[in-house]
Amino acid sequence: MSQRSAKDAALDYFAQRYNCTESVLLGLIEYYNLDCECAPRIASGFGGGVGQCGDLCGAVSGAVMAIGLIFGRDDLSNPDQKTICYNKVEQLIELFEAEFGTLECSALTDCEMRTPEGRARAKELDLHNTLCPKYVAFAARATSSIVGE
Repeated sequence: MSQRSAKDAALDYFAQRYNCTESVLLGLIEYYNLDCECAPRIASGFGGGVGQCGDLCGAVSGAVMAIGLIFGRDDLSNPDQKTICYNKVEQLIELFEAEFGTLECSALTDCEMRTPEGRARAKELDLHNTLCPKYVAFAARATSSIVGE
């Protein structure tokens, strides 16, 4: 495991201007010393609630990807592995919803990410630096708690 926490690593990537999904995924990859050559590329389209559509929070998307890297299946020989992965993701979803009341990016940010006006408002409010770090931090911290040491 990394010297720094998954939360600190994710926040550092976010401060470098990676999107929320990339940051959480990269932070958890670093923390757990996972092998994933396709990150952050695989996560790039999930920011802003999946392609700036305001749907599933990107921090949650990144956490789900990391859970898949840790608990996902490589082939069909172990059908129980999918269930284990789903259970971990369900725990994450429950924790995030309990903390913030929703998984939806547009609701979390109060910006309609599907529109140019909504994205401009998000930029004007500087959500990348003011609001979204708490979602990134929570998703990384909750995932590391679910996954364990």
